[in-house]
This record gives sequence, C-alpha cells and structure tokens, in this order.
Amino acid sequence: MWWTAAVLLLGMTAAWALGLGSGFEALAQMPKVRFAPVVLSSYWWPEWVAQEKGFFRDELIEVELLLVPSNSKAVLALSTNSVDLSAPTLDATILAALKGAPMKIVGGIAPKPMYDLIARPSHRRVADLRGTTLGIAQPRAGSTLLLQEMLGANRLQYPRDYSMLEVGDMLARVAAVKRGGVSAALVTEPATFKALEEGLVVLDRVSSYLPDYQLNAFTVNTAWATARPQLVVKFLKGVIRGTRWLYDGANKEEAARILTRYTRVEPKYAALSYDSAFREHRALSRDASVNMAGMRKVVELMVKRGSLARAVDPAAFIDDSYRQQALEALR
Repeated sequence: MWWTAAVLLLGMTAAWALGLGSGFEALAQMPKVRFAPVVLSSYWWPEWVAQEKGFFRDELIEVELLLVPSNSKAVLALSTNSVDLSAPTLDATILAALKGAPMKIVGGIAPKPMYDLIARPSHRRVADLRGTTLGIAQPRAGSTLLLQEMLGANRLQYPRDYSMLEVGDMLARVAAVKRGGVSAALVTEPATFKALEEGLVVLDRVSSYLPDYQLNAFTVNTAWATARPQLVVKFLKGVIRGTRWLYDGANKEEAARILTRYTRVEPKYAALSYDSAFREHRALSRDASVNMAGMRKVVELMVKRGSLARAVDPAAFIDDSYRQQALEALR
C-alpha cells in the first residue's frame, strides 16, 4: 500500500507542477528537497498544506514527498543519502545516531502520542486483553513500544500475558481487529473513526499514560544539511506556515479536502480528524519545536525496554539552529 501512496503523492505533485504552465520551467530550476514521511498518516497534514497552498513554492524550493513504509526504511534512506529529510520515531533516530548514522533532529512534529487502542466490543477494559493476541505494525516500531507501555500500566506484560502479531498499517490493523484475527491494536485518526463506525470500541488513549512523549521529529542527513543549510530553513518555514494555517479554524473545510485528497480518507473522517487534532488535542507542534520532556520520556522507555543500556542526553541528537532561523525569518 505504501508504494501506491508514494506514486499517488508524486503524481499529484507532478500534476500540480504541470498546471503552472510556463511556471513549470521555473519550478524545474528550483532546488529539490527530498522528504520521506513514514507511513501514510495525518501527521503529514502540514506538508500537504504547504504543497497545496504554495508555501514551499514561496520559499523557491520543490519538495518531493517520498513515502516510506517503516522507521527502518526511513533510517536507511537518510543514512544512504537517498532522501534529505525524514521523520522516523525518536527511538529509531536515537539508535541509528548512536551507531554513527549521519542524522540530526531539526524540528518536532507530534509532542504527544495520538494513538487509540481499538478493540472488539467484547473487550471493555484494557485488562480484558489478557491472554489475547494484539495486532502491531512491526515488533520494533515506535507504536509497539507505546502499546507495551500502555499494557504494562494495566499489569499486562509481554510475552507472559499477551502475544503480538504483525498485521501491517493502520487500516490493516482495523480490518484485523474487525475480523477477529487480533483482539486489539493501536491506530491514529482518521483510522480510529473508521474503527468506531465499523462497531469497534476505543479502550483507551496512549496520551492518558504518556502526556509527554515526542513521537517523531524532522530528521536530516547531516552532510546534506551542512552543505545546504538554507534548504533546511526553507523547508521548516513552509512546514511552520502550513501548521499555523491548519490551526486557523477558518481553514477547516479546505484542510479537510486536502487530507481527503492525499489520504483518500472519507470527507467525514477528515473533518473529525481536523477537530480532534487542531481544536481538541493540539496534536501537532505549532512551531515545529521539540518537546524535551517528551524526548526524555522516550529515552527512559528505551532504557526500560532494553533498547538502550543506559540513559543518554536527548539534546545531543538535536540541532535547533535551523528552526530558530526559520522562526526569525517568519517574524
């Protein structure tokens, strides 16, 4: 599914560019920034807005969106200079950087996890999942770490009290729960709304357990960023403008149309996602800042789960200078 989404995004970018007519030649001369979002998700709403509203074009850059299916693929793409920026989860970035990968965090995306634990209606509490099989994206995915923490808070330990089955992306997880192949799974909106409409229930939300948790962040290939620092700044300016535009309630209808266009989610789910993300939960960082308390929590859980032998300073993985330049330019 991910590769078809990538083709869709690239095709739409090309169609948009062709629609510029004589401006296409000018666009072709713009420096290109290769950005690889991880898994099709509403987390990339600001980037889609920046594409559609011309915020990247205002910066005289062409942003190529290259969707990748997993954090491991994102890390590999960054490490091999196949992309310039990506947005893997923090645990994946930290582990890769500690092994010498040329990566640095330059901005935050989601300062708290927006995952919901969906389940079949026969389960009423998280504790009811004891002895069942839960659906996951991948064993080492950031969402799996969050799932284990959530279940652990309810005295369910892996593998003693439950098993896990790799079932794929969010819509695949919804389908697996509905079919009964797994008892429950973590998903984000708009997949949550689809699950509810199909008769599933939400047992709890991860943010109830981890209100501060920097889920993912904009991460650069450091060699590219050092050589082209202004492209990093221009990209972040476009993202921040896109996010600020989304937080303006007057833009709700157009924002929902943009989400529908890029994800093919039903319009009613797009509107619900907007209200949840930008009115109720303030799910995305308005200025691309990193939640340092949330980063420390990531490190704490990595140590707890054995991914790290000891705690590390999360600030060592961040270069905030590009974002500060972007904010200064937007004043």
